[in-house]
Amino acid sequence: MTKGEKGRVLRCANVACRRLNSADSTFCRVCGHSLVREVRYMPYGKPEWCEQCGAPFEEDDHGYCPDCGAARATLEEANHGDNAQMTGGHAPSLEPTMPDAELAIMGGAAVPGAGRLIGAVVCGLLAGPLLTVPMRAGFSIHFCDDAVQAPWGLFFWGDHWVWRMVTSIAAAGGAAALAGLVAREHGRIVGALVVLPYAFLWALVAYLAWSDLAGYYDWQASLIFGDSIDAVYSKGSRVAAIILALILMPIGYFMGGAVTPLDSRVAQHFDRRPWSVFGVRWFHWFWLLPILYLLLLVTSNNVAYGSEWCIATWRAGAEFGGIIPTLFVVAIYGTLYLIAIGCERAFQILAGFTEATLAERFRGVLKYAMAYPLLSVLCQFAIRLLHAGLAWLAT
Repeated sequence: MTKGEKGRVLRCANVACRRLNSADSTFCRVCGHSLVREVRYMPYGKPEWCEQCGAPFEEDDHGYCPDCGAARATLEEANHGDNAQMTGGHAPSLEPTMPDAELAIMGGAAVPGAGRLIGAVVCGLLAGPLLTVPMRAGFSIHFCDDAVQAPWGLFFWGDHWVWRMVTSIAAAGGAAALAGLVAREHGRIVGALVVLPYAFLWALVAYLAWSDLAGYYDWQASLIFGDSIDAVYSKGSRVAAIILALILMPIGYFMGGAVTPLDSRVAQHFDRRPWSVFGVRWFHWFWLLPILYLLLLVTSNNVAYGSEWCIATWRAGAEFGGIIPTLFVVAIYGTLYLIAIGCERAFQILAGFTEATLAERFRGVLKYAMAYPLLSVLCQFAIRLLHAGLAWLAT
């Protein structure tokens, strides 16, 4: 192909991979994911495949193979080198010069600026409470009777200390992962810094609970522990505070480092989309954030509901009576899987990973960001109606 000539190539549909594959490929040769067709333009004079490893070149590859890193020359440069040898001159160097910012994107030794690292920490610190609030709302709706009788505090939620631990771990891990994605390098350090304030607060709460100082000031006890002061002195709540104070830092360290090896092509894609957050244009977040809040609320509520069916399945064991709880578990978590699929595909469309017209993107966003979650909620409502009907028949 030459520049201006349309050609279709196969690209990996996995957001974290996005590798080009040969036309006869069925699955991605790197991650094994399915492939999607994509329109591509070939620059003048650039070979389409690497002569060393056979990997297809990207349009913006900065003169390096995306797989083996081998430098390559255009046909014009190669001809110039041959002419230089014929005339006794020296061929120009084929190693292109790259600025530090591009070296950082391509996985080089350049270190991101302090501004990116500070921004990553700030994003993580903001993401922690934003993830905790909708999950707390979802659990409080499921345990509404307990929450009404004894209003939950900022740290302890009555006797439901297990779900408080789950929420803290999920929020800390999610905040550290987001910070690591923003930082791109030094993700472990950034993730640990993001979680450090929360670990310190839980250590302070554990000290107050174990030293019996919580009851000395009623307003402080009500704010931190809720109106059910008995929950403060339960062994579960006090042990949960100690566990969270100890494990949040390792979780942040691990999650921040787990997402740091972001594929260079994804990082380049984000950088080519100005005024965007993870490739999604800034104005989309005005309607995305309320939807994400509702999805987290619904997810946490149904995780708690599904866990009760898991307990019922475990108690029933291998007997015939365990079939019904098992079916309810599969149905509930199947609806949550539908939400996850919709979110992933909507993100691919909004972040520009799929080539489509404006009308196709609009229909895709309506389908995956609106219709999939709505269908999931309707299925969850039907499952609970079926549960109520079976309970009525059993009485």
